[in-house]
Amino acid sequence: MAQTFVEVPGGRIAVQTYGGAGRDVLFIHSVGLCGPHWRPFAEIVADRCRPVTIDLPGHGHTTVPMNSAEDQWRHLAAVVRGVGLDRPVIVAHDTAVWAAMAAALDDPDAFSAVVLVGGTITRILQSLSLLDDPTFRDLMRDRFGLGETGVGRESAAAFQRQLSESIQNDWLLNEIGARLWDELDHSIVFGPGDTWIHTPTVDTVIQGYRFDPASPYYPDLGLYGKLTLPTWIVSLEHGSDGNIGLETGPAEQLPLVQVRRLATGQFPEYTGAAELAEVLDEVLQTLERA
Repeated sequence: MAQTFVEVPGGRIAVQTYGGAGRDVLFIHSVGLCGPHWRPFAEIVADRCRPVTIDLPGHGHTTVPMNSAEDQWRHLAAVVRGVGLDRPVIVAHDTAVWAAMAAALDDPDAFSAVVLVGGTITRILQSLSLLDDPTFRDLMRDRFGLGETGVGRESAAAFQRQLSESIQNDWLLNEIGARLWDELDHSIVFGPGDTWIHTPTVDTVIQGYRFDPASPYYPDLGLYGKLTLPTWIVSLEHGSDGNIGLETGPAEQLPLVQVRRLATGQFPEYTGAAELAEVLDEVLQTLERA
C-alpha cells in the first residue's frame, strides 16, 4: 500500500493505492472506519483491477474536517481527477452507500458504475433519530474508542490491544478479527509531541449524519431511481439491514439496478471476500462488454 494526498478546499484527502492492473476501482469506507479497512479486499482483487481507497473527511490521515454529511461525497470527483483515475467503479460499504450515490448523481461523468455493499437508504434514515441521543455518543466512545487520545507509542499500543481484544465479543465488529489491528495502525494518528488521537471523533461521526434537507441528494428511496449509471446493490443476509428485516424494495425493479445477495455478515470484505470479488468481476466484465 502506498499513500498520497489530493489537495481540496479545506485540506488534503489521503488516498491509498495498491498497484494492480485494469479498470480503476475507488472503494469508500463507512463513517467510523478508514480507507485501509478495504486493504485486505483490495489486495485480493488487485489482479483484476486497480484498487484505490481514501480516508473520508475527519478520518485517518485526511486533514479536511467533516462538517456535514455532504462532506462524505463532495470531494470524490476531485480525488478521481487528482489521482488521475479513469472513470472508476465506485464501491461503497454501509453508510457510504449514500455518499457513492450522491457523488454519482452530482458528477456521473467521473464514474462508470456504482456498487452499494451492505447499506440501505432506509437504515440511514432510521439512524437519524440517534443523533441527539446522549447514549449514542457514549456508545461511540465506549464501544469503538472514537476520539480516544493519549501521549506516546506505548500508550497507543496499549489502547490498540485493548480495543482489538474487546471486539472479539462484539457482534458487529468481531467479523473483522485480527485485521482490526492493521486498521487501528492507520486510524490512530500521531501529532506533535507524540500525542495521538483515534480517528474519527464522535463529533465527526455525528456530523456524518447531518444531512441537508435542502440538498437534491437528501437520502430518500427516490435516489435509486435517479441514478444514470449501472448500479449493483449487494444485500447481506446477516448484515445490519438483514438483522432488522430491511430489503432493497422498489430499487430491485429499476432497469439500471442489479441486486446480488450474499450469505455473509456486515463485513463481506473480510468474511465473504471470494463472493464479493465475484460481484466485482461481474461489474468489470459487464463494463468491458459495454
